[in-house]
Amino acid sequence: VNSSGDSTREFPVDETHGIAHWPSHRLLVESRGRGWRDVYTSLATESNWARSLKAVPHYCLAYCMNRPAEVRRTIDSEARVDTFQLRPRLFGVIPPDRTTTWNLRGSPDVQLVYLRRTMVDEIAQEIFGSPQDSMGLLPRVGFSDGMLEQLVLSLLCAARDEEFERNGLYADHLARTITLH
Repeated sequence: VNSSGDSTREFPVDETHGIAHWPSHRLLVESRGRGWRDVYTSLATESNWARSLKAVPHYCLAYCMNRPAEVRRTIDSEARVDTFQLRPRLFGVIPPDRTTTWNLRGSPDVQLVYLRRTMVDEIAQEIFGSPQDSMGLLPRVGFSDGMLEQLVLSLLCAARDEEFERNGLYADHLARTITLH
């Protein structure tokens, strides 16, 4: 089984875009080292950046905690460019298996939540009786969702809380709830 399908080990940071770890950003908290298998989360203060993000196999939700930013995004060199104001309490989706190009102007605190692809596929099969690729998470940007907000903030609290050190059961259940939602 390749690393993106090995759900018996912690979610590897090298299967994320690594945005929170860029030298120009300030990492505030992350779930690395906590034993979470189905989800990885980080919170970082980002600064102005423009670059292409490699395709990764996992779903990624981006949640703006505070301070707005101007964002331009293109997916897989499509002709369409999405331009939007990223404001606090809004989400964006970075699609799996697709290269995206971004230009961010501002210094927002952004929480990233990566959901393990095999977990999403298993849930889709169990609930809908079909493989995940027949459904999918739309790569929307600038949307709000109160329930999703509470779930990702719960993940962030778990990443900050020493009681959750090396206990990934709670976080993995939150990841499944996020996927179901």
